[in-house]
Amino acid sequence: MEKFIKTSLKDIKVIIFDFDETLYYSSNIREYYINYIFNTIKTLTKVKDWTDDDILNKMAEIGFTKENKTSPSFTSSCNNFGVEREDWNNYKIDNFFEIDYKNAETIDNDFVKKLSKQYKLYIVSNELEKNLKIKASNMNIDLSCFTEIYAPSVENVSNFPIKKENYAKIISINNINATNALVIGDRVKVDIEPMIELGGNGLLIKHPNEIEDFFKDIKRGDYE
Repeated sequence: MEKFIKTSLKDIKVIIFDFDETLYYSSNIREYYINYIFNTIKTLTKVKDWTDDDILNKMAEIGFTKENKTSPSFTSSCNNFGVEREDWNNYKIDNFFEIDYKNAETIDNDFVKKLSKQYKLYIVSNELEKNLKIKASNMNIDLSCFTEIYAPSVENVSNFPIKKENYAKIISINNINATNALVIGDRVKVDIEPMIELGGNGLLIKHPNEIEDFFKDIKRGDYE
């Protein structure tokens, strides 16, 4: 677990969560994701002479491999594959990235409820909001403890604000400093760095139980 904490955790007032691979974990999700990206490229690419191996090689060059757990956002890198961002936005509306619900491990709802009594909780995700809610329902993740979910709708998927802008909005509406905000996510560049750039705090996790462990450590005073 890598921490990017720049302030006393006693000063944290708002916690922002990513959703995918943060509030749940599935051991084979990477395989699901890489296959999904491969099929997306194969369907949408305007590079007509690419073979399957060409696509896989380009994916590896950019960072989309089963081994690389911190690959970049496909939205920000789709042009590398001859995929127009508008085409990608339209594609993901009707092509839902499914996961292995049966074997997924999720954050404990009672733990989140306890957190919500001490902090304002938000979700900021690039997943379509309707799909996020389908996943949450299928895995019995209770979303009622979150003050608000910032995720693109079908109507605004093409111009949905980037994470940094959403983080800044949450900080502003709560009338706090960035140092009073903590983001928890599974990718440094996509989830954590935008908050660090604002002057806030980040926690990089690979499994939801790491979140619980982190806050148990806080109670013991390890990070105060």
